[in-house]
Amino acid sequence: MLPSFDSQFYNSLPSIADADSAFVDRDKLFSKLAPLFSREEYRGKYEVCLVHRHFDLKPGEKMVSHGLISLPTPSPDPDDHSIIPERWTAYGEAFEFRKINSQHKFVPPPPALLFEEFRLCIGKYASVLGICHAEDQLSEGQVYWETTNDHIARSHVLEIKDRVDLANHTNLFETCWRPQSDGSRTVMACCIVCIPSTHFDEYR
Repeated sequence: MLPSFDSQFYNSLPSIADADSAFVDRDKLFSKLAPLFSREEYRGKYEVCLVHRHFDLKPGEKMVSHGLISLPTPSPDPDDHSIIPERWTAYGEAFEFRKINSQHKFVPPPPALLFEEFRLCIGKYASVLGICHAEDQLSEGQVYWETTNDHIARSHVLEIKDRVDLANHTNLFETCWRPQSDGSRTVMACCIVCIPSTHFDEYR
């Protein structure tokens, strides 16, 4: 059974611009997070995400992903196990969810030990960094591109793009990172970006 969810908690999360601007010292922090998330028990299961809201939710709604599209969805019956958390704050509070079916490979929530070590690594950034389930792996040179153009449906959409196609876009927000080998070392590589002009929350 899922714990109750307060939509006002989601609405109180920072905007993407505020979360992005608060997250500095990235190289130093990523050097601590890369060894943690590249451990065998975590790699390919969990990633680091920028904690932010997409739209204001109405009472009783959750942000739920259905494949690559996320929509505000009425909270299901507490005994409905087809909707599971997929993004958590650094303190383990679920703030976004995923609709699954029998074909999904179940990945449990991050263990308490991961959250503890994560908070030790990120320190003062606990308000803007969280942990999420890993998205599907990408081919080399690709990245997920997130947009929130449909302000009526309040939909959040992920698309797979070639990085070269985004070369002309400036001031991209990076919103998710995963461990990746870079020759002789492991680094945290960005796997999801957002173009500021497509993010509804910036025009609240």
